[in-house]
Amino acid sequence: MNRETDASGLVLIHKAEGYTSFETLHAIKKYYKTGKVGHAGTLDRFASGLLVVAVGRATRLLPYFTSLDKWYEATIRFGRETDTLDPEGAIVREGPVPSLENLQEAINRFRGTYEQVPPAYSALHVEGKRASERARRGESVELAPRPVTIYALELLDFIEGRARLVIHCSKGTYIRSLARDLAREAASCAYVERLCRLAVGPFHLKDAVPGSGERGFPLQRPNAELARRLGMEVYHVSDGAVIRAIRQGVPPHRCIPNLPEEKLLVALVQDQEELIAIIQREGTLWRYGCVYDHP
Repeated sequence: MNRETDASGLVLIHKAEGYTSFETLHAIKKYYKTGKVGHAGTLDRFASGLLVVAVGRATRLLPYFTSLDKWYEATIRFGRETDTLDPEGAIVREGPVPSLENLQEAINRFRGTYEQVPPAYSALHVEGKRASERARRGESVELAPRPVTIYALELLDFIEGRARLVIHCSKGTYIRSLARDLAREAASCAYVERLCRLAVGPFHLKDAVPGSGERGFPLQRPNAELARRLGMEVYHVSDGAVIRAIRQGVPPHRCIPNLPEEKLLVALVQDQEELIAIIQREGTLWRYGCVYDHP
């Protein structure tokens, strides 16, 4: 494969601690000699784990990854809180370490949906500037709470003030905020000492390659299997004239017969299971969400 021109697909990366997501993407850009690289959710520098990266035309698919849920393993240190809610910040508060009983009671109250206030040190924008930039300048940062869902929250162990938990959560959940909120509920304070992302939707860390590039960055081609894993209906198109019409942007309802009326999101694939396009139904009409098989 000509890495300069033909690179297109997904790469599952195991980001190491101490590297930013941007630095990890830089390695992939250099490997494939392209600037067209993006990811489905960043990881903080101190964190490790799964980054789902899109290369080339596959970046067109990134909007379909934004709603995916995530799994993490986190080590939360109780008795201290940092301004960043992670190990890279300055200690701003100290307090008692909760008992195992109090911690478990707090954990039980956080399963489900709750209104979470994001960390002041985050990439969210406040009046056109990142909240983290304002916080570093000493400005007061107030971020509005937003609903997040904790599907699963399990305590693995609690040793010397450090709780190790497995967390399954919705998009937009900040584990640093969850640690802060758990501690407050248990009459304590805390920060996330270690964090590893285990999964993003149907993608798992065990299938990832090192971000260092020592094993290369093998691409997964977008196909019918990927669409099904993302919960899409798959519709096979074999007529060459229809495929050309799709590539030319002819409205789906004009060129594709017998589309499934009960579905809202459909992946169009060729006979070899390769993705052509993703279409979305709005009312009685269909529109293209993404035409993938097009230069």
